[in-house]
Amino acid sequence: LEFETRQAADGPYYWLLDALALYKPVTWEYNRCSITGSVLSKRLLQALVTRKLVSGWDDPRLLTLAGLRRRGYPPRAIRAFCAKLGATTSAKAETPMHLLEAVVREDLDSAAPRALAVRRPLRITLSNPDDIPELLLATGGVAHEGGGR
Repeated sequence: LEFETRQAADGPYYWLLDALALYKPVTWEYNRCSITGSVLSKRLLQALVTRKLVSGWDDPRLLTLAGLRRRGYPPRAIRAFCAKLGATTSAKAETPMHLLEAVVREDLDSAAPRALAVRRPLRITLSNPDDIPELLLATGGVAHEGGGR
């Protein structure tokens, strides 16, 4: 957000490019993501990896993209988390870990198939079986018809 006002679509940077009829490049703003209770600094992560305190950059305990992939976080959930965070002007803004977990849970809730099994079924005798159909089908969940995608 450092150049936000200068590089806005109606800011002086694009006005000058318009006036000179020059190519207008697309600019992207990047922010630092800081999650409470985690190490995200490349310098500190490198130290953990080189001292073999973790198994590598893809260790599930690390919040690297490879580590999140090993945890089973879908890419669309990570993108949704980043979109939900948005851009911040504070250099010290910290995001609680439960926000990332909530976004991943929400994504998996809509996509994960559901199944139920009874490991030790009990035999029961129905006293009034006329009202019950012979075959009962279970759905994937009331909120998500079909059990996910």
